[in-house]
Amino acid sequence: QNNCFLQLMRVKSGTIQQIGLNILWDGGATISLITISKARDMGLVGEPIKISVVKVGGQKQEMSSYLYELPVMDKEGNIVIFKVYGIDRISTEVSRKNLDNVRSLFKDLGHHDIHSPSREIDVLIAFEYDGFHPVREQSNGHLLVLSNRFGRCIGGSHSL
Repeated sequence: QNNCFLQLMRVKSGTIQQIGLNILWDGGATISLITISKARDMGLVGEPIKISVVKVGGQKQEMSSYLYELPVMDKEGNIVIFKVYGIDRISTEVSRKNLDNVRSLFKDLGHHDIHSPSREIDVLIAFEYDGFHPVREQSNGHLLVLSNRFGRCIGGSHSL
């Protein structure tokens, strides 16, 4: 059983229609990504570009892509622009995790504070934007409550 929580947040886009985005904050990645289907849904227009991606194990892959400017809305309604590369898929689908047991491990963590996004990861924000990545608020062993200007999330693992 996989009891590891990725640092996932459900955030609103900074576009007129304020589309919901499942964002993965990934401190091990060096380029930020968006699925091409989500970029299309948002009406983003990208600049054609060639990128080189090195995968786990050192396998290098050259690919044609697009460079997009992705507007994302923070909790205060301010818009932040991330430069992201289009890719067909970022990961397999993420399943929703039950957070009831997890909430009891932390103080002042209500039902509306943390959500467990499901479905596909739409956006991966890499370490190049480390200043925006969530930071630890609380911990219980290797399970963390993290927050940034966009919201709060859970990261890490716990036996519960």
